[in-house]
Amino acid sequence: MQSGSGVQPPARSAYSNGRIQQPATSGSLNRTPLQKPSTLGSASRPKPPSSDSRESPFSSSQSSPSLSSRLNKTSARKSSSELPSISSTRKADTCYVEYVDEIEVPALETGLLLEVNVGEGDTINSGARIARIDDRLPRLQLKQAEVRIKNANRIAKDVTSIEAAEKQIQLTGQRYETTRRLEKRGARSADERVTAKYEYEVAALQKRAAKMRQFEAMGEASLEDARANEVAERIRRHNISALFDGVVIERFKQQGEWVQAGEPIVKVARMDKLYVTRLISNLEYNPADVKDREVKVTVELARGEKMEFPGRITVIGSRDVSGSGNEFKVKAEITNQIKEGQWVLRQNSRVSMEILE
Repeated sequence: MQSGSGVQPPARSAYSNGRIQQPATSGSLNRTPLQKPSTLGSASRPKPPSSDSRESPFSSSQSSPSLSSRLNKTSARKSSSELPSISSTRKADTCYVEYVDEIEVPALETGLLLEVNVGEGDTINSGARIARIDDRLPRLQLKQAEVRIKNANRIAKDVTSIEAAEKQIQLTGQRYETTRRLEKRGARSADERVTAKYEYEVAALQKRAAKMRQFEAMGEASLEDARANEVAERIRRHNISALFDGVVIERFKQQGEWVQAGEPIVKVARMDKLYVTRLISNLEYNPADVKDREVKVTVELARGEKMEFPGRITVIGSRDVSGSGNEFKVKAEITNQIKEGQWVLRQNSRVSMEILE
């Protein structure tokens, strides 16, 4: 509608002072206010709880279960943070098995490996031959030494030269005496007497020289015998043998390889005696408290089976191996057991150890 002046009034917004204004119609200038947007569609939306049914969450401890459970969880988390960590508890309870005797068996001579008689996992007895290095050359040297020993012994036992020297002494002695008597009668000259005397003395020296040669031959026989023993020892060193009963846990060389003296061929560990190591807290025990204490070691096998091993703490660590400053390591020596032809405990087996009162 146009006014008489021809100027239209400005259009009013549908919203005024927070209310939705009903647009004007040609039939009436009355404007009926509409409901606020928050109340629109209230019939299709669920009604919020009344003010009587809603209470402050802080008015009662029983009025809000969800808040109570959250407070309980927070308190539980706080208290659990004050407990020792799981790792520290396991560190005290979890133990490991170590070998008491574990050595690398080396080659004592340089040469070609003709035999390697064991493999990883094999059980060997003390003195059993593990490997053999080519020993043909020292065996030839041993034969030569044995021949020289025989020759030296034969010379040492030969007394022919000594007996000949003794006969010569007797002959020259009689000649000297005869010449001396004849000289007194004037039948021999002084020069002849002196010559006979020298011949007698030379014969005595020859006997002495024969005895010295015999002593030298005896000494040579002893020397050759020592040389033969040395070669025999070298032959023995070409055979690598086990020093104790145990199990081969690693093999480094194969048959046909060249090996230098000092290089390891196998690693052998003793299985009948083992160490079980554990970290002990200074807050629980002093080192003097656990020395020589009896322990019970338990291991869990397949299908839930458990076995126990008695033992005794024999080694107290001299330093803090964990770096925490309040733990020390102990070792208990136990006797291993055989089950179905196999040792039950092996290196790094996880076991538990209880210190008995």
